[in-house]
Amino acid sequence: MTNPKLWKTWKVSEILLRRARSALPEPPALEKDNFKQFDESFEEYLDHNEHEMALDMLEEMGGLCETRGGYWRDLERTAMNMGLDDRIAHFRSEFNKALDRSL
Repeated sequence: MTNPKLWKTWKVSEILLRRARSALPEPPALEKDNFKQFDESFEEYLDHNEHEMALDMLEEMGGLCETRGGYWRDLERTAMNMGLDDRIAHFRSEFNKALDRSL
């Protein structure tokens, strides 16, 4: 049986990852094929509870289109929830860049 605390962590991560995915805008036409491949991989990783790999795919997808701050904030929260401390600063930096673009 799965540890209840671990199960809760997985569920929170899954919710954050799905919310971030839903916040992604359409990519530029030149990036549609790459975006589609990353998106398919994202779904596959998420279906197999490979949340860190799903996070990697979202990071790649976010680099292909003009994202808003909330997208990067969800990735930051996911990294925090998963204990990926070495990735938090990068996502926070992307969040700040997105905020600067919106000014």
